[in-house]
Amino acid sequence: MTIGNLYTRASAPSNPGVVKSYDIKSAEGFTETFTININIYEGVNIYGWQTNIIFDPAKLAVLEVRAGNFLADNNIVFDSVSGGISGTRPYGVKIGDAMLCFATDIRPNLILVFGCRWGDVPEVSGSGTVAKITFGVLNNAQEPYYIDLGDPVLVNKQGWVISEGWLAIE
Repeated sequence: MTIGNLYTRASAPSNPGVVKSYDIKSAEGFTETFTININIYEGVNIYGWQTNIIFDPAKLAVLEVRAGNFLADNNIVFDSVSGGISGTRPYGVKIGDAMLCFATDIRPNLILVFGCRWGDVPEVSGSGTVAKITFGVLNNAQEPYYIDLGDPVLVNKQGWVISEGWLAIE
């Protein structure tokens, strides 16, 4: 499988939750499924992040979006299209948890994904997974299945864009 543009530098300055996308398709309708991770590498003072995931909807369909545990072990996942909520604390977020939101209705080939810590808590530094997206390969689709990371942004607690660290998909 080929995934394009694996590493993109951020532009200047457990138990993950699961929520399915608005266009859910049964895994039986696909020739295969695979999951990509959205990771932060060498981040310094990270409070939140955002990126677009660009893919070919003629070959791939989004099956689910889950939170990683880099920002916090407990999380809430919010599907902005369906209003679906899940995660390790789907019935109430607590100070120190993390929130992951995603939208799949902006364009057929794009998922907007973003996350942040919750409350007046310290920022996080280091590397880790912030989200996982499972795709289904549509019947008869041939490789390569290009998936790109677009417009990555990392922010600190004050909402300022920071350049220490980067987002990547694997």
